[in-house]
Amino acid sequence: MQLDGSEGAAELDRLHGLGVRGVRINLHRTSANDIAAATARIDTTAATCAVRSWYVYLFAAPSVIAQLQETIAGLAVPMVPDHVVLLSLEDRGRADEGAMLSLFEGGIAWGKLSAPSVTSPAIIRAKMSFSLQRFHPL
Repeated sequence: MQLDGSEGAAELDRLHGLGVRGVRINLHRTSANDIAAATARIDTTAATCAVRSWYVYLFAAPSVIAQLQETIAGLAVPMVPDHVVLLSLEDRGRADEGAMLSLFEGGIAWGKLSAPSVTSPAIIRAKMSFSLQRFHPL
């Protein structure tokens, strides 16, 4: 689900009652060239998510994730990378993959196994090996 910022507490509580557990941020088309705006958007969304124990579902290019690594690592809520942040096999061993691996290994990023044909083997291993103790039940 994506928020536009106009949702009040009652609406967010209603959505929670309907089963919503995460908020999607699409930085792939917006805020990609403005890291300050992207950081503000992530921080605001994470604050909204923290109240209800939701997660941030983030769609952004690998280079944007790398630039936001410190911000993401400091979130009080988990981050689920949408489309594995578009990491391809060509990204293997590059800084962009390293940033994503660091977030998985640090426990802030949760894995969503999808599109294995375009994901590096290291990312798949990291996503599959995160501790089940960090799993957040619905």
